[in-house]
Amino acid sequence: MLLENSIPELRVEPFIDPATGAQTVHYLWKNTIVPKVQLTGKIAETISGLTLIQKDLENAKCWVKRALELISTEARKMSEDVQYVHLQERTSADEAKAFFVAGLTFYAKAFTEAAGRRAQLQRNDLALEFRDIHDYYMDFRHNFAAHSGD
Repeated sequence: MLLENSIPELRVEPFIDPATGAQTVHYLWKNTIVPKVQLTGKIAETISGLTLIQKDLENAKCWVKRALELISTEARKMSEDVQYVHLQERTSADEAKAFFVAGLTFYAKAFTEAAGRRAQLQRNDLALEFRDIHDYYMDFRHNFAAHSGD
């Protein structure tokens, strides 16, 4: 899938009506509005769902990076083999936790069923080298962020 800013001549202008919350998007090619054609059917629904998954994964990546930024000052004081850090500054720790849980939740959302999205990634969609770490974070999500687990 192409990112919105990957084609220089294409500009996407989203708009939300402040009174109604209605959303519209204008597509411009070289500053000329392009007519919209609504696509329907199973393939269009799947592509739409995969686009939502892509956005969720991009958000998850940004939020986990932000969590790492928040803990980086205290983590830098530790040796490289240390995997756990006890953050002394509560505000940063709480914010890092919030960003991490948000990222973890949105990552896992891509691999769980959502009726409105009509698309879902499977563990087998991942390259073999990513499956163990995927399992680790999905287990983390189930037991830490989503359910009262271990």
